[in-house]
Amino acid sequence: MKQSRDLIWTVLLVSLTLVSMIALTPRLLRDSAQGAELEYQAGRYGQAEDILTTILSETRDDPDALVLRGLSRFRQGNLPGSRADLEQAVALAPEYADAWYGLAMVARANGDRELAAQHLSRALALEPKRDEFLELQSDLPRVFGPREHKARPAELRLPFRVQGDRLARVDQPMTVRAVNMGVAVPGHFPGEFAPDQLYAEWTAQMAAMNANALRVYTILPPAFYQALRDHNLKAEQAGRPPLYLIQGVWTELPPEDDYRGDFQQEFTAEMDRVLGAVHGDVDLPSWPGHASGRYDADVSPWLLGYVIGREWEPYSVVAYNRLAAGAAQYQGEYFLTQAASPMEVWLAEVMDHLAREQMRRYHQQTPIAFTNWPTLDPLRHVSEATEAEENALRRQRGEDVGAGPPRLSHNEDEVTLDARHIQPTAQNRAGTFAAFHAYPYYPDFMNNEAAYRESPSGNYPAYLAELRQHFGEMPVLIAEVGVPSSRGLAHFQAQGFHHGGHSEAEQARLDVALVRQVEDAGLAGSAVFSLMDEWFKRNWLYQELERPADHGVRWHNVMDPEENYGLIAADPVGEVPLCGPGTARWPEVPGIPGVQAWATARYLHLVFPSGLKLAGAPRVDTLALDTHPAAGDEFQIVLGDQTGRLTVNAGYQPFKLRGGGEQVYYLPDLQAVPEADGPYVSFLTMPNARRIGRDGTVYPPQLDEPGQLQGGPTEPENARRATQDFCRTGARVHLRLPWTLIGVTDPSERRVLSGDQPGGSQAVADIGLSVGGRQGRWTWEPWTEPEYALRLKPAYAALKQAWQEPAP
Repeated sequence: MKQSRDLIWTVLLVSLTLVSMIALTPRLLRDSAQGAELEYQAGRYGQAEDILTTILSETRDDPDALVLRGLSRFRQGNLPGSRADLEQAVALAPEYADAWYGLAMVARANGDRELAAQHLSRALALEPKRDEFLELQSDLPRVFGPREHKARPAELRLPFRVQGDRLARVDQPMTVRAVNMGVAVPGHFPGEFAPDQLYAEWTAQMAAMNANALRVYTILPPAFYQALRDHNLKAEQAGRPPLYLIQGVWTELPPEDDYRGDFQQEFTAEMDRVLGAVHGDVDLPSWPGHASGRYDADVSPWLLGYVIGREWEPYSVVAYNRLAAGAAQYQGEYFLTQAASPMEVWLAEVMDHLAREQMRRYHQQTPIAFTNWPTLDPLRHVSEATEAEENALRRQRGEDVGAGPPRLSHNEDEVTLDARHIQPTAQNRAGTFAAFHAYPYYPDFMNNEAAYRESPSGNYPAYLAELRQHFGEMPVLIAEVGVPSSRGLAHFQAQGFHHGGHSEAEQARLDVALVRQVEDAGLAGSAVFSLMDEWFKRNWLYQELERPADHGVRWHNVMDPEENYGLIAADPVGEVPLCGPGTARWPEVPGIPGVQAWATARYLHLVFPSGLKLAGAPRVDTLALDTHPAAGDEFQIVLGDQTGRLTVNAGYQPFKLRGGGEQVYYLPDLQAVPEADGPYVSFLTMPNARRIGRDGTVYPPQLDEPGQLQGGPTEPENARRATQDFCRTGARVHLRLPWTLIGVTDPSERRVLSGDQPGGSQAVADIGLSVGGRQGRWTWEPWTEPEYALRLKPAYAALKQAWQEPAP
């Protein structure tokens, strides 16, 4: 009996306890859940799981607790337990985006990327703008719902065709005034693409500058085509001219230089993808380095032309011509060849594929060309000997051909590609044209050819006239032209159209002159290179001084011409003009009161009191820089009123004289290290090497001294002068030094040139400064993702004004 009473009391006590617990559960659970979330955020995933397991023992249908425990288990590597929790969560709450995201993470960790993409698509459908969802999406295949492909129109669509020596829209010939769209923003490579919102902004800016076309090299993200379509529909509704599209089909060079087989199959598959993107009729899954997404915007009504391929390298063309020496002439449905080389036959075949597929799928024809450049032009240049020809001429002169390194250039006049050898068939009503990337400063024959040097109009117009004469009535589009606003200079040109070494104002003047020269030559038009400064690019002269190479996107090398062609500058945040506002906020260098230093992704800035001007003597300021861990200063700087000079420790000069006899080069020195107590020497480069023409004419080298420093007035905010290095305001000097000029190979990680270290560079904690004999050391914060602001350069306004005028 006593046992029965004890059992009843026990049951009653348990019942009362349960009632109390039920009454307190919401508050207790809420507090426990908050504690679990705090543990999770602190990275204590095991503690978070324990708390959540207690909660779930009381309430088994709590999706919040299931998701958080599932994520905690995932972080600890318990994939089966994580999946079980998350699957239970989506069964209870199918619209819980975090649960689908967690399942996507689990599936990816298990190696099932397709399943991960499907789960993530559910999460994105619920919350399409979550950053973590979009980040995961970039690493997974895209999942698309079913779509209906466009019906083939009954009538042939022919928005553009070749008419005489021009491209014409509805029988109205036009002169192309285009801009090439480089879209790699700072911190990113081309295949990572720009933020979607920039495409609408850029499209509007190109139209506002009176461009009538834009050119892209490859498939861009869907946002670009949507922006172009939206712009053109609005423009036509308002009675304004639209912006036409020149679409590229990109490829790299094939393995072993064989353009047939698997390489050709992939290239034509890329053509098929391009067609779908242009016609708004394809879903492209995620693929590293390539654009992806659902393409719904049909821009084919404004499709001016296709330019396929890249600048083919002469060695690759020579190799393929040998491999396919038996290639017969090509007779396709839309293209045929006449007296063609094997490479020209291959180009005709792939061009025919593009035309045939566009007709089959969309009943449209578009003018098609292949990319060419002066290196492979159909002209012969007496001044441009191949390496073998030049070596034979050197032997005739008694020179030691074995002395020195091989010649720096390719064989720029060894082999040709002639667009006249590829002709449209009778069924091809759109036609074809010649497309050249032709700059005024390269190859060397642009300077050296006697007919060009003696032309009253200048070297480049003479070359254009020769192209025009060769191609006759076939349209010739100069698909790339322009000069860069860089401090560094990579090739001299006879009339000053150098490969770099221009202020932004000079770039504007020269770009306008170049497009006018193209139009005056009677060519089909031009496409200015390029829309924006792109930090990922690398020039032959300076590329070895960016180490590690994959960090080049983090900083802007103003010495490298390839990074500075843009009509839009990408200015690092914190950059200021010379003697402009903002320098007062910069920190002082420890140990040198009154001397300020500032680092950006472009320059090392120094502001300091000027030295005293002695009676009857010019004012001189002296500085020294200790950038390398070796003892002593690696660089010395002397500044006068308007000019100055930077010299470098002889062992640390990044360009060393190589070769022998009369054939010498200044080549990047991958083993550069400072010499103890070594002399200071000039910082020299050789943009134009010594050459010997086929007729024996010797063209001497041309040296440049980047160590020469230029002074000047306060720099304008919107017309920067990269060629100016310092200015004076009152008793103070503002000096800025490009990183490459002072041996810094990667400012984002404070790495300096070190030829005796793996990779040719090493990290340093700080650098030493000596100003007027006072010494100190200074450092700056490293970065991984550069901050930048886009700014229109003067070339934009200059071209806008020039393109207001009718073409000749």
